[in-house]
Amino acid sequence: MRKTDSFVAKLIFLSLIVSFAGGCSLLPVEEEAPPPPVIRSYEKTDYKLADVEKGSIVETKNISCQYSPALEETLSFSIGGVLIKSVYVSTGDVVKKGDVLAELESDDLVRQTDNQTLELEKLKLGKSQLIDTYNLNLKTESIKLESLRKKLETADENQKQVIEAQIASQEEAIATLTNNHKLQLEIYNTRIRVASDKLANLKSQTDQRRLVAGIDGTVTYVKKVDANSTSVENEKFITVADKASSVFIVSGEDVSYLKPGDVVSITLSSGTREGTVIDASELGLEPSDRTAYVRLNETAFDIKERASGSITIELDRRDDVLYVPRAAVKTANGKRIVYILNEDGIKTMREVETGFEAGGKVEIISGLELGEQVIVE
Repeated sequence: MRKTDSFVAKLIFLSLIVSFAGGCSLLPVEEEAPPPPVIRSYEKTDYKLADVEKGSIVETKNISCQYSPALEETLSFSIGGVLIKSVYVSTGDVVKKGDVLAELESDDLVRQTDNQTLELEKLKLGKSQLIDTYNLNLKTESIKLESLRKKLETADENQKQVIEAQIASQEEAIATLTNNHKLQLEIYNTRIRVASDKLANLKSQTDQRRLVAGIDGTVTYVKKVDANSTSVENEKFITVADKASSVFIVSGEDVSYLKPGDVVSITLSSGTREGTVIDASELGLEPSDRTAYVRLNETAFDIKERASGSITIELDRRDDVLYVPRAAVKTANGKRIVYILNEDGIKTMREVETGFEAGGKVEIISGLELGEQVIVE
């Protein structure tokens, strides 16, 4: 090898050494070590817990009912187109049976009724005087007849024929008197009957123009009228309800839960009232297996008509038993279980024996003790 070639080879070798020394190494780069794992504390799950309690489990049923007067009457005029004269009551007024509540114009009828009443009284008085006069005359003529008969008893043969003729004449006079009286009496009776019918008709017409309370009660409705209002035939004008006999009515299948004599609580928006289930016959109504009546033990005038309420009926109960919320009891493989937290706070399953269930509670027969806690959620 020549010196020149040797020098060149050395120069190349030195250049390579310098290149490697500058960081462009041909050896593989070592990877950076991963950071050490972060060690965290155990995160405990929050559960909704419930205590195992001791007390009563009650199964109930809520039954809907509606307030209504047992006795209620709706009054309306039987004739239409007549000017309304006066309305004497307002809603809420307490009225008595026989009170006039409203009336139509009837001045002419009142005059006719008064005149006819007077005419009838005159006829009755005339009849009474006729009877008195007849009785007086009959008594007088009967005394004459009796006197003749006594005279006949003591008369001699020459006088008897004359006296017997007088007796026959007197008996005929009495018969005539009686027949005449009967005819006159019949005339009076006919006139009185006609006058009475006429008066009854006038009174009927007058009654048609008056609305009269048929029961003791409270006015619950009055139609609004003005000075020129006229009647409308058979239209509801006034309603009267006997609130003292008002009842709550239950209808439908729920009636089977109520028996006469049962004392129940009725929940209203205004509070709770006590009532007793009564037989329909106490209200003068026909019994029905689809309707029951509950009368308040204390009369309440503040309850609005048709107010709705709810009656809570107790169907069954267990007293002095252990129980947990219904949501805490599960079913797994046909067995009833609950979940609890063990001493380490870890969720653990426990088998339990359950009993009566109602009102969101489940009776625990075995598997739990009073004061333990179960997981609800």
